[in-house]
Amino acid sequence: TATAEQLIDAVEGLRARQRADGGWSLHSGGSSDAFATGQTLYTLRRLGFSDGDPTIAKGTAWLVKHQEHSGGWGSGGDERARAMWAVLGLVSVDTLT
Repeated sequence: TATAEQLIDAVEGLRARQRADGGWSLHSGGSSDAFATGQTLYTLRRLGFSDGDPTIAKGTAWLVKHQEHSGGWGSGGDERARAMWAVLGLVSVDTLT
């Protein structure tokens, strides 16, 4: 089980890795992508952060902005994984705020 200090360090690390465009990348120096952004939003929301948090708001806006007309977030072999994590990041929206 993680200690409070470990959770704080993890959250600070995730916040520090958010890119200027609001998303996250799987790789250091890479472009924001739906896979990493969805995973990070899901994790932060599971840790209790809500839509009122600026980090969550920017990440959610990134996912919404980059969703394609087809409903997905890209093409290629990992398209389903990107879409799955993007949706998980979006559907864990805090309905109380």
